[in-house]
Amino acid sequence: MEEEENRSLNQYTKFITSPDDPTVTFPPYTPVKRPSVEDPLSCWLKQIRFLTESECLNALQAKELLKEDWIPNALAVGNAQETSEKIWEVGNAVQQHVAEMAECLKSEKLAPLSLKVAQFCSSVVELLNMTSAIKQVSQAEARIRKACADLLVTVNKGDNGKEWKDKIKMELECLQKVAQVMVQQLLLSQLHVIVDCVERAENINNLKRSVFAVILLGRVHPTFCELMTKLGAVRCLLSICVETKWREMHPCGLRALTVLSCVPSAIRSFEESGGVDCVCDILCDKESQEGARSEAAGLVAQITAPWTEGSGFVLKSVTSNSDRLVRSLA
Repeated sequence: MEEEENRSLNQYTKFITSPDDPTVTFPPYTPVKRPSVEDPLSCWLKQIRFLTESECLNALQAKELLKEDWIPNALAVGNAQETSEKIWEVGNAVQQHVAEMAECLKSEKLAPLSLKVAQFCSSVVELLNMTSAIKQVSQAEARIRKACADLLVTVNKGDNGKEWKDKIKMELECLQKVAQVMVQQLLLSQLHVIVDCVERAENINNLKRSVFAVILLGRVHPTFCELMTKLGAVRCLLSICVETKWREMHPCGLRALTVLSCVPSAIRSFEESGGVDCVCDILCDKESQEGARSEAAGLVAQITAPWTEGSGFVLKSVTSNSDRLVRSLA
């Protein structure tokens, strides 16, 4: 009796919970979405975009963002460094085109000569576009462009005679010298910005960026060392190494001097500016940083190395300070 009651109860429960049509399915339960109330701050942030007045926007846009004095100078140094590297690349391309054209003339393979000349003239014109701010070069721009056009006309004639080749060589040599002058003038204008920032730096950030630029460019090619020495970079770096307020920058300044000292003119300038005495003072100063002492020792090794051209300039000063050097390095 009890089993029959349970069976009937189960059947009734199954009947209630199952649909009449077995193909009918019920969707899953989803809670009722109630409208959410935003907090006042979120509502204000959404509406402020549409409620801002134009006068407020103009005032915000006119506000100067670069409050730090060193940022514009650092940007100027970075631009000068990047431009110097680009100028050097274009100058190298010009020299490479000249070498390739010389090979074409020697081998009498005149087919690629016109292409090489066109590439050479294109590089020269690119240099001209960079020298628009240099008065000496801009005055001769028309003559340089005409010389490039004349060279192209001469090559396209293709006489393949001795006079024709001699004329091409003469015009090439002339344009090559002009390109070298343009590269030098361009580099001087950019390197002047960097050296000037080293000399006039008023805070550590400016000085650090400028000295690093000197080091990086000096490693590219000795020509950069020659030009920066011509602009007074050695004297400026030595002035950093003798000031106690720039004690943190002494290792970097000495490293920059070591890089520049790969050319004789820098070693001569180093000697004339009292560089040996400055280095000896750093080595003998007990308060000098270990990094500064290490860089000073490396600088002494650089300027006194027998294979370094120009090491004879500092021979007298090194001899007079030999006792101090030996004691400090021992």
